[in-house]
Amino acid sequence: MDHTPSQPGSTDEYFSNCRILPCGEDLFPTLSLDPRPNFTTFCGRSPAPTDTQFPVIKGWLNECVEHHGSTCSRPMLFPEFQKRSSLSFARMIDLQDWCLVDISPTSLRFFAMSYAWGRAVPYRTFTANLHPSYHPGHFRQVFTILPATVRDTMTLLVALGERYLWCDSLCILQDSYEDWSYWAAHMNEIYQFAFAFAIARSGAHCNAGLFDAGHPWHTEERVADNLSLISVPIVSQEKKHGMAFLETRG
Repeated sequence: MDHTPSQPGSTDEYFSNCRILPCGEDLFPTLSLDPRPNFTTFCGRSPAPTDTQFPVIKGWLNECVEHHGSTCSRPMLFPEFQKRSSLSFARMIDLQDWCLVDISPTSLRFFAMSYAWGRAVPYRTFTANLHPSYHPGHFRQVFTILPATVRDTMTLLVALGERYLWCDSLCILQDSYEDWSYWAAHMNEIYQFAFAFAIARSGAHCNAGLFDAGHPWHTEERVADNLSLISVPIVSQEKKHGMAFLETRG
């Protein structure tokens, strides 16, 4: 992208002194310096729907584990706080046996969800269905009536080869004040011990899903045979485009 030079130090100057090159199917898009002075090269991969990018996401996770050392391989809790943790177990969704299990959140790798419920959640865990939820295959049986965001997260983690998921609507008894009170007090530890999170950042309710191809930031324009650009609303415009719903909650 070669443009007429702008005023020194301006934002326009930054975008004028750059070029964008396609990098095929590279897992990790790179930013490298152009041989010419004051020019930058941005290398990107072809855009595709989120649900076709599972290998890319898996590559990012592996990059964290293999190359980021203790930054990504240990809980983010302060050591003294970690020692004081009283969590001996937590209910998790086992995505191999498709049921609830009780596991130690400090010793096994698991993912957690962050999403907006909206006005109603079609399926939750109550005292009446808690026991069946521990039966292998249970969540396969009720899969079609789970919220879309929960289904998509399960699909994502299975594709990534991950086994355990913590989801508040399924791992906390919704009709037990005692259970809710206990896990509300320990929820910070659940999120601290989680390996990573599935965040439905723009979903206004639990049926928004993760793979909405009509999302504003999926707007694509092909500018050459081997190059497409995607329009992404700037941060200050996210609420206008419905992209930051999760940040609007109290």
